[in-house]
Amino acid sequence: MIVRSTASFFLLLLLFGCGNESASESDPLDAGAMPVADLDDTRVAETAASSGSFEMLIMDIFSISGKGVVVTGQVKSGAITVGDTACVSGGPPLTVTGIEMFRETPDTLTEGDMGGLLFADLSKDDVEKGSFVRSCD
Repeated sequence: MIVRSTASFFLLLLLFGCGNESASESDPLDAGAMPVADLDDTRVAETAASSGSFEMLIMDIFSISGKGVVVTGQVKSGAITVGDTACVSGGPPLTVTGIEMFRETPDTLTEGDMGGLLFADLSKDDVEKGSFVRSCD
């Protein structure tokens, strides 16, 4: 069960996390790619600019035994970091124990990112697709 759920999670991230595969490989800058240094600068600017409250639409839910529940989706606004607290479906505040995106485990998710949030104290029965993860105010 864990292998199937984890594989489904990574398949979801693969489907939604990929860039333009049809772009020319001869010159990545002409294909719309951005140099790595610029990507890092853009990421820092996005994090600083997204000071609003966090909101993510839940697209899927996975239970990982011994770890907790992962909710996946797209961040609609704000940013969240490992260790932050968030409310799932209007429930009590929960601590984000992990973040994962396509082939990486960043410390922060920002507006527009597709990824998953791991909550150790959440039950799969307490959340449903289409609900939201929001910053607790």
